[in-house]
Amino acid sequence: MTITQLIEKFEHRIFSCYEIGKWKPDPEIFLHAANVMGVDPTECAVIEDSLTGVQAAKKGGSDVYAFTNHKKKVAFENVGAKVFSEIAFLMDRLNGKR
Repeated sequence: MTITQLIEKFEHRIFSCYEIGKWKPDPEIFLHAANVMGVDPTECAVIEDSLTGVQAAKKGGSDVYAFTNHKKKVAFENVGAKVFSEIAFLMDRLNGKR
């Protein structure tokens, strides 16, 4: 995350399935993260790079951004993710730009 210059957005907000013993596509990791941060899962943005991760986040009620290349774009869009392949797109969204 330091390479992408996103650490300030995620520091102390990075969670692992190992912490809770639940694995994707179970949405529990996303529900746990929202709970720890004191927010409703529907107010969260999840960044994923796998279809099972996108499915889990969607089941948990969160908005999902999928980082992928063009080959998987349609598959991610079909499960409800907002697809991006450049960090600038994500940074704009996280900073409130459309």
